[in-house]
Amino acid sequence: MGRKAKVGKGSSFFSSWVCTILLHFSRKMANSFQGPTADLARMIPYEELNALQNRSVKYGMNIILTSVSRASLPAELAKKIYDNLVETARNPTSNCHGVVMGFLWEYHNLAVQSRVAADSTAFRMRYPIPAATLIISWDDSIDDPAATAEARARLKEMKVKADQLLRDTFKGQVRREDDTGYGNYEPSDSRSIDAAATLFGSNYSRLQSIKGVYDAKQLFCSWYPIRPQ
Repeated sequence: MGRKAKVGKGSSFFSSWVCTILLHFSRKMANSFQGPTADLARMIPYEELNALQNRSVKYGMNIILTSVSRASLPAELAKKIYDNLVETARNPTSNCHGVVMGFLWEYHNLAVQSRVAADSTAFRMRYPIPAATLIISWDDSIDDPAATAEARARLKEMKVKADQLLRDTFKGQVRREDDTGYGNYEPSDSRSIDAAATLFGSNYSRLQSIKGVYDAKQLFCSWYPIRPQ
């Protein structure tokens, strides 16, 4: 579903609403369904798994991702978020052209991963709350920091709107104050030390100790860098 609109001189903006439903069932649960079903599950090499989205997400393309979380998604709320997405995508820009914006609503069974203690792995976000990926992409031929800044600002604008609309879905449930989201989806400066400390939370000091042993000179320092103790 999408709408296209001409905005400003020579500018074309296309806003798209994408709903990707990813359902995970055990074989026992799948066998309980009535009607025609097909079991297409199979083991595949990691290289094949890692390349499944290569056709839609090409290397070097202009794209930024972020995410929001929600406890539920009523139909009327989904429509309201879509209307906001269209409005945000249509706003004219000076440097960022060929804008495409979309949401990917994830439906994963998070019960198992939520039972893992936060201090068992470096990644501590073990909450049974699904995410929605918010995406913006623009003309691949544009290699301009000003265009990137405009795209980042537009994405942040839509994230704030979506967060405000989804806030009420947490009634009766606990939304953790330290819910920073999945690191790959956050548009903040992932290279800053403060961002790393926030992302890893109470695990950060342990990671600092490990960093001091194996990478004291910080050879790996591009993504949420950990400062060695």
